[in-house]
Amino acid sequence: MNKSMHCGKWIIVAALILTGCSKAEKSTTVTKGDVQTAPRVTAPPQVVEQIAYTYSFDFKLPTARIVAVQAQHVALCDRLGVRCRLVSMDQANDTRNSGASMEIAVDANVARPFGNMLVSAVEHEGGVATGRSIEGENLSKQIVDVEAKLQGRQALANRLLDIVKTHQGGIADLIAAEKALADVQQEIDTAKAELAAARGRVAMSTFKISYAASPSLGGLSAPIADASANFGSIVGTSFAALLVILAAVLPWLVPTGLIIFGVRWWKRRRNNSEQ
Repeated sequence: MNKSMHCGKWIIVAALILTGCSKAEKSTTVTKGDVQTAPRVTAPPQVVEQIAYTYSFDFKLPTARIVAVQAQHVALCDRLGVRCRLVSMDQANDTRNSGASMEIAVDANVARPFGNMLVSAVEHEGGVATGRSIEGENLSKQIVDVEAKLQGRQALANRLLDIVKTHQGGIADLIAAEKALADVQQEIDTAKAELAAARGRVAMSTFKISYAASPSLGGLSAPIADASANFGSIVGTSFAALLVILAAVLPWLVPTGLIIFGVRWWKRRRNNSEQ
């Protein structure tokens, strides 16, 4: 039964292909009386390149301003509404290491002015852009190939659906057609997802932003502001170190004190006995 179903499936597919080929064999010449006129050749439409852009920014600014500047960048994204979305964000802030990073997706039509606004916000807070780059990936061929594949599979699915609806052939052929239709429909869904992902990358540019600490920026007040921002952490670290020292010394204070007291008591008793 499985063998007959498998054969029937491919017989149906082959018949559909042959039918399509026979239709394609029609003459492309135009006859007018006894004169044959070649068909008019039109120029192919120009294909607009589909480029997916990735913008990278590296910023350095005073430690105390990193979190605030990152929040300003998020606010700039929020103002764009659906044209901007936050993909990921992280922060690292301690006495030895400070920094942050963020990835966002921005409408490609406003990507460049948006990047300029990011730089302006950093410079306003006393920071600088130490790195800035734009990288583009051409997805034109990928999109065209997937669209062609999708169109072909959709046409085949329509033909198979007609066979299923009209119940052409025997039971084995009908079952084979239904199985072939399910397989083709799965390929169509996969192609649609791939096409949507590629178009999404073109429509929304990726922004990769990193923030690094540079306390020397901003003149004399920057190191003071940096120390003020970390005051609580420094005090806590010092207090923790003091507790460690006390924990190490405290167990020895009592026996050491008893020994010292005993030695002094023995010396006083010996001196009294000698007198």
